[in-house]
Amino acid sequence: MKKLTTLLLALFSVLTVFSQFEAGEEIVIDKAQADDTYLAGETINVNAAVQGDLVIAGQNWIVNDSIQGDLIGAGGEILVNGPIADDVRVAGGKITIDSDVGDDLVVFGGAVFLNENAHIKGTLVCYAGDVVVNNGAVIEELKIRGGDVYIDGTVRGPSTVAVDEFTLGSNAKFHNDVESVSYTHLTLPTITSGCSSRWW
Repeated sequence: MKKLTTLLLALFSVLTVFSQFEAGEEIVIDKAQADDTYLAGETINVNAAVQGDLVIAGQNWIVNDSIQGDLIGAGGEILVNGPIADDVRVAGGKITIDSDVGDDLVVFGGAVFLNENAHIKGTLVCYAGDVVVNNGAVIEELKIRGGDVYIDGTVRGPSTVAVDEFTLGSNAKFHNDVESVSYTHLTLPTITSGCSSRWW
């Protein structure tokens, strides 16, 4: 993580001419940012809106307010509570999304959680060890590769799934075809509704 932070710090220093940049052990953003913003630190809390892209490298970071552009970042533990207007591309140990994402969500993680307020308006592209899509989460299109995957939310568009352990909760709904799927073990709820699929 330290090597990644050092690399991103070097990159960020080039970009400070045209944007806002801050680095430090602990960073709290509590005033609105008028342009693209680049942050690097151990602990980062973004509690105010960013009127452009937000790029973050940190051990633990939280986004609690709106981002009007893309969110790009890497970290150990990542929590996104604020709405993101465009794409999200993140990599981390534990990643939790609990807000609107205006376009695609591309995520690489050890564990990925989409909570009840998550609404992915583009495609979820996910590579992770464990993936949990909770009841209330809505995904427009799903492309997922993982170890243990639990889905209890709604997928509106087509899905592509390749996992080891695939579990569907009682609230899981697929409104379009599951175009391809592979799994070692599949667990279905007692009643599966709203699904158009060829594989169960």
